Amino acid sequence: MSLLRMLLLLVVAIEAVVCGGLVAGRLLRHVPALPAPSGDDPQLSMELAAVAARAADGDAADWRLLGESLIGQGMYAHAEPVLRRAIALDPREHAARFALAFVLERTGRLAAGIAEYRAFLDMPDPPREAVDRQPFAMFAIGRTHLRAGEVTAAEVAFRENRGFPPADFQLARILYFSGRHAEAAATIDRLLPQLPLALELHHLRERVMEALGRPDDAFAAAAMEERSASLVETSFNSAYVGPFTVRHGLPRLFQEYQRLEKAGDAAGMDALLTTAESLLGSRRVPQQLTVLPLQAERGLARRMPDVAIAAAAAMREAGDGSALPLLLEARARDQRGEQEAALALRRRAVEFEPTAQLHLELAEAFDRMGDAAAGKQHRALHHFHAGLDIYRRNQLPAALERLRMAADLQPDHAATWFHIGEIEYHLGRTEAADAAWRTALECRPGYGRAAAFLAGPRPAAASSSRIQGPMKEPLSR
Repeated sequence: MSLLRMLLLLVVAIEAVVCGGLVAGRLLRHVPALPAPSGDDPQLSMELAAVAARAADGDAADWRLLGESLIGQGMYAHAEPVLRRAIALDPREHAARFALAFVLERTGRLAAGIAEYRAFLDMPDPPREAVDRQPFAMFAIGRTHLRAGEVTAAEVAFRENRGFPPADFQLARILYFSGRHAEAAATIDRLLPQLPLALELHHLRERVMEALGRPDDAFAAAAMEERSASLVETSFNSAYVGPFTVRHGLPRLFQEYQRLEKAGDAAGMDALLTTAESLLGSRRVPQQLTVLPLQAERGLARRMPDVAIAAAAAMREAGDGSALPLLLEARARDQRGEQEAALALRRRAVEFEPTAQLHLELAEAFDRMGDAAAGKQHRALHHFHAGLDIYRRNQLPAALERLRMAADLQPDHAATWFHIGEIEYHLGRTEAADAAWRTALECRPGYGRAAAFLAGPRPAAASSSRIQGPMKEPLSR
């Protein structure tokens, strides 16, 4: 065999090996399946495609990031195989395992979801982030057992997660409904210092106290329901999924807009808003109700009231029945010097949104017009709503001061006197509380809430349900 022939055969063999490797690589390459592009958010489709392309040539972390992004868009069916691929590439992928468990649970495969949560908990050497998620995984196991009607298994899971407030609350509910009222009471009392103003917790305590035949404590718990505005976290879904929803598409642009607004970067805000407007065009999609208020705000900032009025009208046409388009148009009418039109819009808006700020604006508007009676009424309502806002923040003396200012301006407002009575009760001044509730009944005969408080017991230990000092940070939905 000649040397030339041998060289030619060697070249052919090398090419065959190289081409075979390339073909095999393409055949073995995993390509993520994505949903069909959506016309609602073209930016989202483009960005997800880019993430999928990185995953196809990337590692487990790239696949997990894609899976989380799909979860953020509610695309669970597409997220599941992506997350399984991430785990296959790296069985140590804690975040992917947790995400897979979440997907299985959310799509109704409860037993499979529990198994994946347990697999997540059993993984060795978890990073800090995975350790932080362990109580949530344990709680999800208990909650999933409840969804499946497996109450005993749920109770075991919640007991294993003792010290995690949502688990303790669910355990207290199980104990109450299974007739173990004394243990339920002990569980609630242990939990109250952590969630001092949790509405559902005080409601449950009222029912437990009634079951134990302790009407004084039931009355005190009912009184706490009146002032409690926070909720016990019984589903971590929003907190978990929330960061994934703003990774891509228009939500990412809107989040960036908020950052620029806080930084005072007007030029950046204008550029980003222009990008969002060009992406949406004239399509009637939900994202328009995010863009239109931004257009109105930018118009107001530039002293271009016609832009704001047009955006407010478009918001109403798109189905926004809230007070926001009315308030945006009112500010624009102010800029145009149309004070009566602005006043009429605010009077309509206050029916939707009776806030302290809006009542103050109305009071000032009526004062400018020389209508002292109307100004006085709205100023009283300003103090009333401001007092309630302070009350919900557990600042009782300051709230009482604002409510008494409201009563001075509008002494026949029954709700003001009712809440004055509430605060006096919680401060332990029952005679002053009774006097305020009697006044409320004089202002509005048949006022059921005031009558109920007056007719209720006067527990000597009412202060045991009172909470002094600043409210602890609540767990909210």
